[in-house]
Amino acid sequence: EVVAIFIATVLATFGGEWDILLATQILWINLVTDAFPALAIGVEKAEPDIMQQKPRSAKAGFFSDGMGINVIFQGTVVGLLTLAAYSIGEFVFRDHVLGMTMAFGTLAFTELAHSLNVRSMDKSLFTIGFFTNKTLTLANIASLTSSSFILYISNLARPKVE
Repeated sequence: EVVAIFIATVLATFGGEWDILLATQILWINLVTDAFPALAIGVEKAEPDIMQQKPRSAKAGFFSDGMGINVIFQGTVVGLLTLAAYSIGEFVFRDHVLGMTMAFGTLAFTELAHSLNVRSMDKSLFTIGFFTNKTLTLANIASLTSSSFILYISNLARPKVE
C-alpha cells in the first residue's frame, strides 16, 4: 500500500493522473482487508519444531535475519501489481474510475493472499496447510466477501471521484 501510493505520488509530480485510491478505499483496506486477517494471524499455533529452533539474539532487531529484505521485496511486489492494475484501467481502457477500482481490488485481494504467506518465515503454505488456522480462514472469507460486495454491487462499485 505504501509503495503503490508513494510511487503514484512521485509519478503525479511529473504530470498525469495518478490518484490511484480514494481515502475511503485506503480506510477500507486498512480496517477490513488488513485488520481481520492480522488479528487472526495473532492466534496462529506455534510451529511444532519451535523448541528445536535456535533462539534469536536479544539484541536482534525486528528487521534482522533477512526480515527487512523480505518486507521490502513483498511490499514492492504488491505495490507494483497495484500500480499495474491501475495503469491498465487508466491508460488502456481510458477510464480513471475503472483504474482506481482495479487498484483497490488488486490491493485488497493481494493483501488477503499475503496473509496466508506470512504465517511462517521458513515453511511454505503447502507444508503448514491452507486451512489449519480456521480463524484466519474465516477472517479471509469475511474480508473477501465484504470487499467483493464493494466491487460488484452497482451503487458501491464505482467510487465517487470529484
